[in-house]
Amino acid sequence: MSETPKILRAKQHLNMLWTGMPPMGKKGFLYTFFIVLMIGLLTINFQIQHRSNTVLDRTNLLVAQMEGTNALVEDLLLDFDRGVGVAAVQAFKGASEFAAQNESYLDDVHVRIPELMLNGTVKGTELNASKDSTLTLWTQAVANVSEDLGVNLSFGEISILLKEAGPWQVNITAEMNVSMRDLTAAVAWNFTYLTSYLLNITDHNFTDPIYLIEGRANYESNTGSAPAEDMMSVFTRNTYTNWWQNDTSQPPPQQVNTSLLQSHVRTYRYRNDTDAPSFLQRFAGNFSASKNGIESFTNMYASPYSPDYSVNPSFFCSTDFQFFRSGCTTRHQIINTHPQFYVDDAHLISYNLTKINSS
Repeated sequence: MSETPKILRAKQHLNMLWTGMPPMGKKGFLYTFFIVLMIGLLTINFQIQHRSNTVLDRTNLLVAQMEGTNALVEDLLLDFDRGVGVAAVQAFKGASEFAAQNESYLDDVHVRIPELMLNGTVKGTELNASKDSTLTLWTQAVANVSEDLGVNLSFGEISILLKEAGPWQVNITAEMNVSMRDLTAAVAWNFTYLTSYLLNITDHNFTDPIYLIEGRANYESNTGSAPAEDMMSVFTRNTYTNWWQNDTSQPPPQQVNTSLLQSHVRTYRYRNDTDAPSFLQRFAGNFSASKNGIESFTNMYASPYSPDYSVNPSFFCSTDFQFFRSGCTTRHQIINTHPQFYVDDAHLISYNLTKINSS
């Protein structure tokens, strides 16, 4: 069976698409579907043209067209599922980039994250982290390639909704309208597709905008100059259940072993606390308490660190949202920890530190 000129042109298009593409896992976006789509279309095109030349049974030809188109629809939806996840991850990285560039939060996280997923922008301003991984680019590329290969694809508006699914996950749903037909108009599909992606917030090295935005603002307010370095924190989930233990082999006060608490602080780990703001709230600069709240301790063991990054350098607590914004009215120093590590009454109890309170 000889290949038709259309098949040869499509193979050339396939080779051109792959030329210069970065490897999987980098910022390039959704190559898999292009390959599946083109190979599938080539196969269908070849099979249909061959049958047209050798079999005059129009019923069999139509069945072949329907089977092939159905396979492409399945591949399209599978890749859209993956695409929503990729776009979501890069959107939150774009939000962190926006925070660093503008020293400001997203005015509405439920509007701006979808905008980043669709267009790679915040209020029309393009962000490097998300601009090459948008769902709009994906729909355009898929439509262009499919048209060259004899199938017309069009997409309606894609709607995106965010909802926290606990402290550590965000559920992202996306809905799109799809029209698909071959250029002979013998086979056509029109449908609405709804998919969801569960984003695990600690899997992607997202940076916490509170540290950067509030740290800069506080430092400038307290010292009159910009900080030489920004305080930064990556969302990492805590795995500890006990924060200290008695070590009777050591003399007092070394008998109190706080190595796990110190490790928790040094590695910027986050813990669920209903007095703290949630993941999405942190991107919006909303410091109110949430049932999905998460918090870390500012790392006084690291550089840069200074009370000047806090909202009140003369009286502060180490819990991040208190250190940077809300402050605290009581504080306690903990045995065998950094001399500038303080917690308030509520955290003294919630972290079970009452027995090793030194103040």
